[in-house]
Amino acid sequence: MKRFCIKYWWVFPILLTVSPIISMLSTSLFYDLSWSGKVSMLILYLLVFLMTLTALIVSWIILLKNKQWWKFLLSLLSSILIIYALRYPLQWWG
Repeated sequence: MKRFCIKYWWVFPILLTVSPIISMLSTSLFYDLSWSGKVSMLILYLLVFLMTLTALIVSWIILLKNKQWWKFLLSLLSSILIIYALRYPLQWWG
């Protein structure tokens, strides 16, 4: 895991976009489901987001322990930028 986090540190900030993209793509399916289906989909989205967030934090810890400061800073800054961009989605699509 340590080698994977050091070698592929750039993957973890990108994984933050998986849950919002899945929710955007499945919006039409979401409206056709009953309440129990909607709740289970929302729980799934939340679990995917929390898993990616946990993996990101673990990768930050591993990068800091191994003194990979520039990788940590780039990962932190890109994560902040991605979260900021997801906060204000492209509204001209819908």
